[in-house]
Amino acid sequence: MKKVVLIIFFFSWKIAFSNANNDSIKIDLEVLEMKKNFVSSKATGEKLIQFNNFRLVDFISKITGTPIQYISNESGINPLIKFKATSSSRISKKKLIVQLQRLLIEKIGLVFKYDKSQKKVKTLKKIVDKSRLVKCDDKNNREVVQIINRTFRGKCVSIKTIVNQIEKWYDIKLFVEEYGNEKYNITIHHANSVEEIIEELKFYYSIKIEEGYKEVRTINLYKNEK
Repeated sequence: MKKVVLIIFFFSWKIAFSNANNDSIKIDLEVLEMKKNFVSSKATGEKLIQFNNFRLVDFISKITGTPIQYISNESGINPLIKFKATSSSRISKKKLIVQLQRLLIEKIGLVFKYDKSQKKVKTLKKIVDKSRLVKCDDKNNREVVQIINRTFRGKCVSIKTIVNQIEKWYDIKLFVEEYGNEKYNITIHHANSVEEIIEELKFYYSIKIEEGYKEVRTINLYKNEK
């Protein structure tokens, strides 16, 4: 059996292009060396978009607003990256994605392509009433989870951890628009439905999770064969 070895070189690439108002957008993209422990951070605004230490697929999910389960990565290539885009005026998301598509082909050999069809997916939006917030009392913010007799007990857990448990219990995929950095001490029970758990979070913890829907297009990533 032939073994294929993929070597990803460190690179820094900069490109400037003009938008409709003749203001330039400068893009920096770096492929980083893989490491076991890395801390991801991001900063987004009208004139700045920055992602540090993100896996490529996670980054694409964030920058396009596409849930990660709707990104098909046939290539298996998912390096750690650093990305920065700056502009003297509001950054055009559409033009930014077009440039990103070109960049991935030229520097990583990946084709980034939207599927033509659209899907309506379920989303969750978190709203917290901080006046009734059950605060984490651990100074180290250490996350501890116990699951006993269909009961989830979490100490200093994030909304992401809670959602992950709900997905496991009901074998579903949920897209949360923004997880936030809050930590909670919380106990929830494996109820008959997701709706019952959402009501429990609202009643006991003032964590309101609104259900909604959004149209998404599947993104396909595959090796450029040209």
